[in-house]
Amino acid sequence: MKENYYRNFKIWSNFRLTSAYGGCKAKALLILLFVLFCVSPALNAEVDTSIGEFLRINPSVASSALGNAGSAVRGPADYVFLNPALPELKKSGSSRINTSYTGWLSGAKLMNFSAAHSPDGNAAFGAGVSFFSSGEMERFDAGGNELSDDFQIRDFLFSPFYGKNVTEKLRGGVSAKVVSMDNVNNRKILFAAGIGGVYSLSKCLTGGVSLQNAGPGVEIGGSRYALPRLLKAGIGWEIRSNVTAMADIEFPYDDSIKAGIEWRLKEKVKLRCGYDKTAGLKSGAGLTAGLGFEIASRDSMEELATGRSVPVLLLFDYAFQNFGELGYIHRVSFGVHY
Repeated sequence: MKENYYRNFKIWSNFRLTSAYGGCKAKALLILLFVLFCVSPALNAEVDTSIGEFLRINPSVASSALGNAGSAVRGPADYVFLNPALPELKKSGSSRINTSYTGWLSGAKLMNFSAAHSPDGNAAFGAGVSFFSSGEMERFDAGGNELSDDFQIRDFLFSPFYGKNVTEKLRGGVSAKVVSMDNVNNRKILFAAGIGGVYSLSKCLTGGVSLQNAGPGVEIGGSRYALPRLLKAGIGWEIRSNVTAMADIEFPYDDSIKAGIEWRLKEKVKLRCGYDKTAGLKSGAGLTAGLGFEIASRDSMEELATGRSVPVLLLFDYAFQNFGELGYIHRVSFGVHY
């Protein structure tokens, strides 16, 4: 399988990129993708297994409705969990806040809060916070006997990020993560980092790549554990001014394709659908759908104080995800852009 990846990369590298596709800078993005792919297995070589699997859940409701794709499409603050280069606010001094809730499978819950601010319309910084609860779980002793008391796993994530336009076509970003995790009778603190980039290959085509959750891990009971390191690569295609398609590949865990399409109606309503291939699940598993609304409001404290009109966008997103035999989930998100 690895030989196939090397062969595919060679084909891509030898492909003649015209100036419209960015020339050598587009090749540089492909080389970065290849390097990250090569080093990603090495990052896990000395790790017995991974913990913090909740980090594999995409907190972005908009992206989850698109088959969990979107690592090459610039968007709101919670897209930092896909690629730290993605959060973008083009207007100087603008900010965006998003909060989401997910009732996950088997009684688990995921809550997320993210915020981003751009002082000049070029760079953007902010942070994301996630809280995960597993719900009540049965406890067993070393002999496999069920104990009388149940327990819950409660994990917490704090992730600041910074992104900036490096050139007219290239945007880069970095993030840090502090993860507080339950380990039955004690709590572990882990640190990790992420890096990513998005490049405009043409007027309607973008490519993106990111490496998430890279860190030293932690030793528990004589075994070495690390956060689930994720390498994402994706492409975004603006088919029309109001229609965008996207697809992602995730290494090394899923080896699956994530794809989606978004249709914008009058710039205020967005219809979304997608597919996220889930290994081992059938009965329509992987199908996703959703929608988003933007409501303009000019009732702000700044307008009342100064008499100057300051437009505020109220945001709502909804997503549906089908997990086949395991069931399905509904997700909602609210936000403000000002």
